[in-house]
Amino acid sequence: MAGTPPVQIRDFYRRIQNSDTDALAQQPYYVDPRAFNNPVSPSPLLRLATLRNAAWQESYHAVQEAFFDFAGRCMYCANTKRHIHGMQASPVLEVVGFPGLYIYPKLLSNALVHRGLIDMLMHDQLADPATRTNLHEKYHVTYPEPSITKGEANTSFFDPAASQLKMQPRLEGSGDWTASPLTTRALLDKLRWFTVGDASADGSMPPKIRALVENILPIKAHSATAYVSSNQDPLELRQGHGDAGTFLDTSLGCDGVVVVGLEDSGERERGATSSEAHSVVDADCWRDLLVGSDSEDDEKAPDRQHVSEAGNRDDTITSTRNTPCLAAIHLRSTDALLFTGLSRRAWYGVAKVLPGSSPAFEQQWPCWPGTVERRGQDNWKGCMKGRRIDLVVG
Repeated sequence: MAGTPPVQIRDFYRRIQNSDTDALAQQPYYVDPRAFNNPVSPSPLLRLATLRNAAWQESYHAVQEAFFDFAGRCMYCANTKRHIHGMQASPVLEVVGFPGLYIYPKLLSNALVHRGLIDMLMHDQLADPATRTNLHEKYHVTYPEPSITKGEANTSFFDPAASQLKMQPRLEGSGDWTASPLTTRALLDKLRWFTVGDASADGSMPPKIRALVENILPIKAHSATAYVSSNQDPLELRQGHGDAGTFLDTSLGCDGVVVVGLEDSGERERGATSSEAHSVVDADCWRDLLVGSDSEDDEKAPDRQHVSEAGNRDDTITSTRNTPCLAAIHLRSTDALLFTGLSRRAWYGVAKVLPGSSPAFEQQWPCWPGTVERRGQDNWKGCMKGRRIDLVVG
């Protein structure tokens, strides 16, 4: 959805970008789903999504079946027939003030599914000529030819044969080149997003990925885009699908701090009618979180709450102006955000990527530990260091 984020949400995003990670974890707007129910570091914005969690736990046998179908085998035993194990899923959580926003910690906790999905995206989908990327605007993207590995045809930009490819730049209207030719190695450095399936055809998602998503969550997977980000090139704020439908953002690779901002507290209160929405956070709470932002309008906004140097609220100045709800959510690989209801209109983006948080992915991919390496791809080890992938499906 095109548009410009409201200044308060934009300022909050910049604050999180520039925050020290350890200090950020002490802030009231910081949300760590993996620390839920931790008495040492509780998050005031996090609570159990009672109804959705009950449905999730009850259907987890179907989720395990979906994992088995995607991976083709069981992660926990050598039984080759479709079966399930009697284990409990991580609880489904909700963020106070964001009606319809749910967090699924460890959604893809099955390592075979987690790694298989990353491989499918970065190998098969990225090298599919039907895929579109941010590079197509400036380059004539050249795709690699299939290679044969153990009798199977595989296509990947990370195969040795693809190292000789060069992407020629497109000509501008003036007849000048838009850029220099692009090597395969440089392609990864400049890659910011790519479609999963044919971007020109609705419903063209790879059947295996669509089945995985639709069989584990109540969502229709019409299309998907994979976003690749790092601290040098973060995923900027963007707005969700509005009223277009529910969508899912699954984290893969390095940890990330995702900023979510939702405007219009009056509308939030009207929309928070379900049993899971509960009460909306007092708007004063969100005003306190905005104090100290680097907005040029700070001194011109006497209706904001102010905080003294000691950190206490100064209640001498009050306001009724609606203030956006804001949260900084720490998502690890395999965690997911599900945007439904009013949260579909939220602004969100990856403000920080935490290098070193996913050692196997950063140091070993595309040669996962304990797996058979594709011939010649060991030269790419470490190419994903400091990067994460957000797979957005809706």
